[in-house]
Amino acid sequence: MKRTIKIAGIIAAMMMTLSLSTTAFAAEGDAADDQHRVVRVDIPNSDGTFTTLEGDEAQQWYDRVMEQSKQIAAEEQALNKQNIVERDFRGPFHYKYRYIESKHTRDIERGDLEKIVSNKLRNNSSVEQEYKLDLSVSQSWSISPSLSAEFKNAVKAGVSGSWGNSYSKKESFTTKIAPGKTLWISFIPIMDKSEGTAEKYYIPRGGINKNPIVVEKHKVVSYNPQYTTCKMGPFTFKSVYGTYVWNEK
Repeated sequence: MKRTIKIAGIIAAMMMTLSLSTTAFAAEGDAADDQHRVVRVDIPNSDGTFTTLEGDEAQQWYDRVMEQSKQIAAEEQALNKQNIVERDFRGPFHYKYRYIESKHTRDIERGDLEKIVSNKLRNNSSVEQEYKLDLSVSQSWSISPSLSAEFKNAVKAGVSGSWGNSYSKKESFTTKIAPGKTLWISFIPIMDKSEGTAEKYYIPRGGINKNPIVVEKHKVVSYNPQYTTCKMGPFTFKSVYGTYVWNEK
């Protein structure tokens, strides 16, 4: 089943705090549990709403994203292993750094970065119960391969002023859990992707040739998290951009 709801609706739908029968908190950054079933996904829209999929549609969406993310992970591994570096050190020059972007892609679903962002809640009773759910999400930028601070700063400056940031949010909700079931939420960030070349260079002194001389360069792939402005009642707040996956086992 597919439906579109306001982000405020996701929060308002879970507002009562009740005692827990069993609670286990999974630290953020833990890998998602393989032995589970996806029962719902909340996919963000650009207008501050979420598109919610439930049941088989949610599981199918999740399976598709995870399959696509295998290619992303493979590309990053290959880049780290086979990155081409050209070095031509010519003396004690004043070196500078720059980033030349060749391709920019928005809204990449990073299923390979999925992580558990809530406590795990278990309903040991024989009836459906409501429980408090604590949500803590953060996401940082990434760059492949790993480079020195000078190259990283060049990438940040070469893309935009917001590139290289980290974002976080915390929320508390209540939700219903079926008898004998465990429920938790994982997060799949939606990030922007930049591809290009980071270079170390110098400008020759004297003479008529003032063209930059590149002494070192790296093929780079970088991902940057996004922040979404949301409105709930009279309040406007920022939320980490990504899909929230409701898991059950």
